Amino acid sequence: MQAARRFVSTPAALAAMIVFYGAPLGRFGLLVLPTATMVALSVLGVYAVLLREGRRWTALGAAALVASVLVSPT
Repeated sequence: MQAARRFVSTPAALAAMIVFYGAPLGRFGLLVLPTATMVALSVLGVYAVLLREGRRWTALGAAALVASVLVSPT
């Protein structure tokens, strides 16, 4: 994680994620909303579980991964 911080700041990384995952919403409307939500929750879950420390982050990551499975369209 330290290597990534040298290349991109946290606000820039979050902005890139919002633009990357938000772009399909403008093109396909509500059709891709579950997929975009699933991917965003998966990214949050992996980030919280693997890259952060503490029980709260682990619980948040686990909840986000479970929510991503429940939101998935298939």
